[in-house]
Amino acid sequence: MADIRNKAYEDFKAGMSYPDIANKHNVSLSTIKSWASRHWRNKKVQPVQPHKKSATATSATAKNATARKPKRTKKNIADAPKNKVGCPPFYKTVDEMEIVIADYFETCKGQLLKDDDGELIFDKKGKPIWVGVKPPTITGLALHLGFNSRQALINYQNKPEFNYAVTRAKARCEEYAEQQLYTRDGARGAEFTLSRNFKWKDPSKEREIDLKEREVDLKEQAVSGEDMGATVQGTKDILIKVREIAPRANEDNDAND
Repeated sequence: MADIRNKAYEDFKAGMSYPDIANKHNVSLSTIKSWASRHWRNKKVQPVQPHKKSATATSATAKNATARKPKRTKKNIADAPKNKVGCPPFYKTVDEMEIVIADYFETCKGQLLKDDDGELIFDKKGKPIWVGVKPPTITGLALHLGFNSRQALINYQNKPEFNYAVTRAKARCEEYAEQQLYTRDGARGAEFTLSRNFKWKDPSKEREIDLKEREVDLKEQAVSGEDMGATVQGTKDILIKVREIAPRANEDNDAND
């Protein structure tokens, strides 16, 4: 893909239009637009380095600048422009982001396998063979957009102007995972990502958890009842002993009298 992008870049510099470049290299138009916005337009010519001045001229200039430099006062410091904290936004417009999002889902589809003559290769059932197919994921989308984590993508989702584009892209990832629930090989992974990333809940598992919690509560209540029964029985034993000792004490008192 890198070789194709480099060749397409040469055609871009030659003035060829996006559709012509896409048809020539057999890639989608959204991919060409993505390459142009992310790579080709950002290339800048290196500025010419200025000639070094002599030490004498530099020192003289520094002295003049020092002489003309105003004194720092509280008023000057308060009026001075303050530097903005933080890095500039990665995407300035929604259109730029949507082009890269479309390119990501296009790359997830993979490419048709072809022979040396450019003819399609089919399997035993007569279907064309796709290579490089990968499932769309939120983390993969974030990395393709140039972010270093899925949290950075979520932060863009919180911006009102980018909310629709990011939410719809995440919904496409959710749709793919939901479709995998009906397959034999991808059901387990789809169930995990839907529960973790999209907050899906399984009623049967929640019911099982509730039953386990109720079972624990009943056991605790049973233990508390046994403790209370032991306490009552102990009290009864003490009362019986007191009743046995009381008549003996009265007999001793009568004998002394």
